[in-house]
Amino acid sequence: MNPGDDVAVIGAGPGDPELITMAFAHGADGVMVLGCHIGDCHYISGNHKTMVRMPLLRRILEGCVEVSLGAAWQDEIDEINIRAATLLAMSRAISQLTVSPDLVLVDGRDLPPMSCPGVALVKGDARSESVAAASIAAKVARDAIMCHLHQVYPEYGFDRHKGYPTSEHLQCLAAFGPCPLHRRSYRGVEKIG
Repeated sequence: MNPGDDVAVIGAGPGDPELITMAFAHGADGVMVLGCHIGDCHYISGNHKTMVRMPLLRRILEGCVEVSLGAAWQDEIDEINIRAATLLAMSRAISQLTVSPDLVLVDGRDLPPMSCPGVALVKGDARSESVAAASIAAKVARDAIMCHLHQVYPEYGFDRHKGYPTSEHLQCLAAFGPCPLHRRSYRGVEKIG
């Protein structure tokens, strides 16, 4: 890579009912986060994740040329499977960039279909601050969507568990059955719905 090359970075934020990926375009000097090592943010625990991620996201966005969001929804995941839906969401994020990247870094083992070179980094959010930055942004976007969905389906508690199969979420599924947003192909949902 040469100084000034544009790099697109993809990080994923898993969640139910959607899969969110975020692509950033930035110069080869990377996403600067004011001296904060963000690679460890994957390991933030407890209910304070959003409070920690939001200030980091503001810093991350200051260093970006462009940001793009890609998503795949529950019906697509059920139809084509989670792996294919992940690649689809990544492709959508990349295709929305107006800056054509010289290289794409992907958090995962597979590269989506794209017209530029890429590198897949397994556990990329622990290996690359740029990938960790994209992962943080994707998780913040996912959390915001889940809080909005909580307003539509408050009985499921999406604002608290963000779609993860916590005991609270499983109890809600048992009590109310799956809502239209739940992935029907997932064990637990498949058995109930």
